Amino acid sequence: MLRLRKPALGQADWKDEEDDAKAILDFVVAAMLRNNQVITGLAVSDGGGLTANYAAGVVDEAGNRFTITASSVAVSPAGAPGEIKLNWIYVDNAGVVHAATVQPSGDYVPLALVDATETAISGIADLRAMAEPEAVHDNLLLNPAFQVNQDVYTFGTAIGTAYKYLLDGWFSDTVNGKITNNGDGTYTVTDLLQILADRADLDGVTVTVSAEVTDAGSLTVSAGGADSSSSLGTLTQIGSLTGSVGSLTFELDVGTKTWPVIKLSGSAKFKDLKVEVGSLRTPARRMSHGEELAKCQRQYYKTYLQSNAPGTVTNVGSILYYSFETGSSKFWVNVVFPVTMRVVPTLYTYSPVTGAVGKAYCMSDAADLTMGGISISESIGRVGNSQNINTVGHVHCHIVAIARP
Repeated sequence: MLRLRKPALGQADWKDEEDDAKAILDFVVAAMLRNNQVITGLAVSDGGGLTANYAAGVVDEAGNRFTITASSVAVSPAGAPGEIKLNWIYVDNAGVVHAATVQPSGDYVPLALVDATETAISGIADLRAMAEPEAVHDNLLLNPAFQVNQDVYTFGTAIGTAYKYLLDGWFSDTVNGKITNNGDGTYTVTDLLQILADRADLDGVTVTVSAEVTDAGSLTVSAGGADSSSSLGTLTQIGSLTGSVGSLTFELDVGTKTWPVIKLSGSAKFKDLKVEVGSLRTPARRMSHGEELAKCQRQYYKTYLQSNAPGTVTNVGSILYYSFETGSSKFWVNVVFPVTMRVVPTLYTYSPVTGAVGKAYCMSDAADLTMGGISISESIGRVGNSQNINTVGHVHCHIVAIARP
């Protein structure tokens, strides 16, 4: 959000400051109302002296898409010592980059505002994100703030088993995989990976990974391809996020695999982790726990309390069935998933009394029964007994459905 800066009380040039602030707002809003926007690239930087460099990139403007080659423009200097000249850097309706001291009109895409003294650039304000399509603001990561933990992972402990999920969305390819909650809203991770499941369309696409690093540590970012958590391709190190390097832009390459995978590891304390399409870093938005949980349940669902791991001995949340016959009678239990799962899941049952997997508990027999999946879709799971019931009574079990990549 762009806000007007309130001039200081008694400031001699307060009217000039107010006029500049309103002009900046007009500069951005006028472009947004015409749906003119940066797609990728075009970062403006100091080229030395009174030269502003701009990176290669793509813009949409007045219904046309322009691919722009990296180059530079000359900015206008201030007229006297101590003064600042404001330069508008923008792309015109022919796809040409300009620097002007007068706000443009008509169709254009704003890139930056550059302050110049008599001899050099003194400041650059990046305006690209304000004229960027909303879709690129989406975070491609599942559970980026580590707030959903259906596996009931104990933060700060090594996972101990390679290619195992620690918590929703995140697994490790080594026994050393770990997520540490630093208690101040930041995290530190070791050998942590996420597959961007079902996003084969991202192969060859430019993305930006970003995070706010709050200490002197670094967070190494690698990327590659994967078919599943146990079938990874070659991972290439992209670079490291630090307190001074808040984002990395690169092109995803899955190689011979199906989906992109991102790996993070390092000593840094960080927060606001994000992976997004495009070459611009935009603010990370933290979803509510309910919103993030619903996304995670497309890959993993359990009838247990969120605080109970599968195999926990507890009746709370278990599904109950009443058997009216004994002997060779069969029964089945249906569970409707709260959200449609990403693929047909693998279904597991657990005895709420013994915690045994593949079992339900018959209260009248005071014993576990062997269970098995009968009919499963992305929306509903049905399990039934494959072991006879000796007496009429209640049967109950927990169900866990897994559709993780």
